Amino acid sequence: MRKEYFFKDKQALVAACTMAISDVVGTAAQSGGATLLVSGGSTPKAIYTQLSNADLAWRSVSIGMVDERYVPLTHPDSNEAMIKSCLVTGKASAATFKGLYSKASCLADAAKNAEQVYSSLAKDSDLVILGMGSDGHTASLFPSADGIAAAMDKASQSIIFPLLANKSDVTGENLERISLGLAAILSAKKIILLITGDDKLAVYKQALTVDANELPVAGVLQQNSTPVDVYWAP
Repeated sequence: MRKEYFFKDKQALVAACTMAISDVVGTAAQSGGATLLVSGGSTPKAIYTQLSNADLAWRSVSIGMVDERYVPLTHPDSNEAMIKSCLVTGKASAATFKGLYSKASCLADAAKNAEQVYSSLAKDSDLVILGMGSDGHTASLFPSADGIAAAMDKASQSIIFPLLANKSDVTGENLERISLGLAAILSAKKIILLITGDDKLAVYKQALTVDANELPVAGVLQQNSTPVDVYWAP
């Protein structure tokens, strides 16, 4: 269920991945509607910029998010702000977009709000775009985070989870996160995992064999229910 696509440089990865996403979303949109769930990050940003100008039936496309920092849209680290500026623009501005962040009294309440919005959006989505950190996290499923056990439960009926990450060079200052759980991610018809750099390639290879408690991305890679296409470039 896992295929690897390795490229000589990021430009080639971006071009190939943009085409792959366009094919999946375009086919689903023409067949009654498509749901695309996306991640933040510098590599996806280049893909989203190209994708926003693709000739797709965008009015039949719903776009959601894989995870978000618990920060307002005005914050420079907001994934939603980046996605709106790069993807939900141009031709893709005709798509329906739903974010994860809402102003609430606490992180848990914000996650409950997102659960209501995503209860139908994130089940059986057509395509999920994931990244991976050098610590083996994907979405906001960080190793040893507060709330990680519930979020990694493949049998969970919940879609969205509040997580409090342990501070590290990977997390930065924004430790409160709102994220899709593993069950919701694996309910997708297809997953694309984007990885760049030799250091992350080494982590990826390790995640093919270690327990998901150590490297959460292993929960995505070591399963046979959902096809995963891995895109890597130096």
